[in-house]
Amino acid sequence: MKDLNDVTVGLKTFYRPEKLEMTLRSLVGLGVKKVIVADDGPEDPQKEKIYETMSELLPLEVLKLPYDAGLGYGRARIVERCRTKYLLIIDDDMVVPKNVFLLKEILKKDKKLGGVSGIWNEYGKIKSGGGHNLFYKNGYLIRYVPEKLEVVGEIPYIYFDFIANSALFRMKALKDYTWDENYVINFEHLDFYWGHKQLGKWKFAVTPAVVFKHYPGGNKTYKKFRFSKERYRRSKEYFLKKWGLKGVINIQMDFLLQNLSLKSALWLWAKKHAPFPLLPYMMKIEERWPR
Repeated sequence: MKDLNDVTVGLKTFYRPEKLEMTLRSLVGLGVKKVIVADDGPEDPQKEKIYETMSELLPLEVLKLPYDAGLGYGRARIVERCRTKYLLIIDDDMVVPKNVFLLKEILKKDKKLGGVSGIWNEYGKIKSGGGHNLFYKNGYLIRYVPEKLEVVGEIPYIYFDFIANSALFRMKALKDYTWDENYVINFEHLDFYWGHKQLGKWKFAVTPAVVFKHYPGGNKTYKKFRFSKERYRRSKEYFLKKWGLKGVINIQMDFLLQNLSLKSALWLWAKKHAPFPLLPYMMKIEERWPR
């Protein structure tokens, strides 16, 4: 196994112990320096048993956080605890591949990169997990995929402003700008990359050479918190106020779109070709759709 002794793995967990165990087991044998779990979920004997078992197999550190402290808070605490050159940020519903060391190889060769992500195999569908670009126009943040993509590097990768939640970061970049702990859920990831876009110091990229298996979802309690409309509204309001924006326009947020329904394909075409003044109204329609 390639040397990952200067890599810490960080993940935030809440209500999915079975998936958490799956993710932790995928880290066994990788040789990372430390695994930090930021846990803001309820007390759970099942989770405690998982931590006890995995502590024998991994250099595990569990941060017990206030209940429902949020994703931004959890990741900020992980960054504070990290003492290595690199930090691999993942979610607690992923399987980390054995060739994850390729992310480090890319960072070593491209000093402009602050972070590089893999892509996802999500229940048999290949996704980038969010590879797209960001720009500002008339008070709006626009999320889009360029018409032409340039693949670079011996290990192929593509530069994007926004990448997936399965990325290896330089700690130098995370010290320049990190996750805002005011976000409980939603917009924390967009805030992170928009903040770096404003900073203008680091680039980010996606490589198809590293594929994380991704198993999103959870029980009713998890979904109640994850897909709360009120939480979404609060996070959006905070994000817009923080950055002085009128709104966010999502044209395309994944460069690896596949198997789109006819409705989704037509809607994407309409967004790409609509006059700009119409796009904010299209976003209001989109936000009313089931999440």
